[in-house]
Amino acid sequence: MNSRKRLSGTTKNNGEVALSLATASSIDGKQKNDLNGHGTNGAFKKSNKFLATGPRGSLPLLLGLGLTAVIFLFSLFVHHRQSHHIPNSPPSTMIFRGKKGAYDKVPPESRRTFHISDGTKFRRTVARAFRYNNFRKVNDAEEANFIIDRGEDPGRYPELKSWQRYSNIPGTQQFESKDLFIKNFQRYQKSNPDIKLDFLPQTYRLSTESGREAFRKRLFERQGMNVPWVLKDPESNNGKGVEMLGPNSKELKNVLARAVREEEETDYIVQEYICNELTWWKNKKFDLRFYWAVASVDPLLVLYHDGYVRVGNAAYNETEFSGPRTQHLTTHTFLSEEEKGTIEELKERLKYHYRQNRRNLRKRIKIDPFDHVRNQFKEVLARTVAAFRGVTFGNGMKNSYKFENSWALYGADFVVDNDLDVWFVEAQEAPGLEEEFDFRVELHRDLFRPLIITVAEIQDNLEKDPTKSILPLQNLGKWEIIYAGSGVDQWAFKYEGYQRARDKSACSLPAKMKWH
Repeated sequence: MNSRKRLSGTTKNNGEVALSLATASSIDGKQKNDLNGHGTNGAFKKSNKFLATGPRGSLPLLLGLGLTAVIFLFSLFVHHRQSHHIPNSPPSTMIFRGKKGAYDKVPPESRRTFHISDGTKFRRTVARAFRYNNFRKVNDAEEANFIIDRGEDPGRYPELKSWQRYSNIPGTQQFESKDLFIKNFQRYQKSNPDIKLDFLPQTYRLSTESGREAFRKRLFERQGMNVPWVLKDPESNNGKGVEMLGPNSKELKNVLARAVREEEETDYIVQEYICNELTWWKNKKFDLRFYWAVASVDPLLVLYHDGYVRVGNAAYNETEFSGPRTQHLTTHTFLSEEEKGTIEELKERLKYHYRQNRRNLRKRIKIDPFDHVRNQFKEVLARTVAAFRGVTFGNGMKNSYKFENSWALYGADFVVDNDLDVWFVEAQEAPGLEEEFDFRVELHRDLFRPLIITVAEIQDNLEKDPTKSILPLQNLGKWEIIYAGSGVDQWAFKYEGYQRARDKSACSLPAKMKWH
């Protein structure tokens, strides 16, 4: 059965509450008159004193009605808190402003203009959002307030004027490269040993001698040969440069020698395969492409937005690593039977899994399952900003650059396991904007329309009075603030009370695949 058809008949509105309340009105007239030997109407004709001194049974009845009403209202309150997202936002007392005492104003003839380079993919998607916000397209980049390139063009930076807003930020290679992604997280944890990064799969950098030695010990001294691994070329995307290394396989035994042999060509990383994954309908592997955006680097403001589901094209089997690798991939490769899923479908899948595993999950998960997963996304991305802000997000800008601010849209890929814990796989500097599904047209509209006007709103606020806080913002749409950094004041989203499952299940492997 098609997953969309399967879900269409079960989806309910978030606010729908179906409760039945049994009250005294459901008791027939004979039963009423039998209560303590008189009718209800007669009881209510007496004075208020009767409520305390009247026939036994009237007071308990009224107290019962009151208690039932309280329980009903409380259930509505709990349902509302569990079914509706309650955002964690920067404190209203936070003064969030830029570093400069004054910001250059946009020339009148250039205000609310945009330029998209000819080589930019999906130009129509972005142009529609600008036109919706009453921006005017110009052919000359030198005259444009907003300049959009699909990817980063380092040659742009020296040419930008102070009032121009470029859709890329220097230094993003620090997380776009899978090797540097891990390197910077390792550096961050070394300087912040109390902070847990358990949302990252165990990863080793095979381009360094220390990384190779650590992986050798993991393989041969700590049962590492008994688990599957994933070998990645840091500079490849869309499923390219990814190899599965099965437990006790020849490829796994020889991977260290291969890394040394090809060291000059590729800076390989190797990650422990995520076992016990939650699967999509029909037992297919899936991952999640969600979005984050830097709306400003001065001051630093980072936003979060829901995304969509990417579904593999084959039935998933975590015990099989010798066959086609496509069952382990969920990419934009347009393979046959490849699917995409919406947020509403994801909500239904998570709710179904929670209901089927309520006994094990309810001790840790006290809110709606989707909000539980979403809160992890937001905290992980906020932690990513904290880890990388020293090497990117504007800190990589040379003093010779004239532009005062910048913005960018990024992607983030996650996997969810059967404990409903999230794993951060990688970040994307230029996420794909394909529109082969109708829901993605709507998604891109929700991404770009409010993001563009929010960047413009920040610029307007800084121009008018840089001494005032630019918060609150009026045009965020479905975007949510997850990080706000202004001078020494920093705020980051945190999922309060969250604890990951302690004992993670290993992959279910046959005995013949294990290393002895």
